[in-house]
Amino acid sequence: MKIVLFVCTGNICRSPMAEYYLKHLIENRKIDFLSTFSAGTHGCIGIPAAENASLIMQEQGIDMSAHEGNQINEYMVSQADWILVMEHYHKLLIGPTNPRVMLLTEFAQKDPGTDIPDPYGKEVADYRQACSRICECVQGFVDTITDS
Repeated sequence: MKIVLFVCTGNICRSPMAEYYLKHLIENRKIDFLSTFSAGTHGCIGIPAAENASLIMQEQGIDMSAHEGNQINEYMVSQADWILVMEHYHKLLIGPTNPRVMLLTEFAQKDPGTDIPDPYGKEVADYRQACSRICECVQGFVDTITDS
């Protein structure tokens, strides 16, 4: 089993959206070799996903109500085969030379290697934009690892 760890700042918006979208793809495409979880560099431990993040995912038929924020730790990093982060800043905090740490947007068709801005505290449209970018990149990641 290969493990994907998604990382953002608080673990209540971007990384949970990526985690739950990947879980959705794993289930729908019957990918039996992948598992995923998420954490934050400054994780809001035990906090549910942000309301707007849950709303946007619910629009796609994905339920994030079980999510509770988590803080990244060394054990998580050691267990993950891929650590996909939302911003360059997260990569610097986790391990800029660790080859398993990559920007999620490295798997984007358009503008690879850019940050995915944090929508926390912003309008629903900002969450929708972040979610769209995250889903595009997660799909690109899955396509890359299942084609190889």
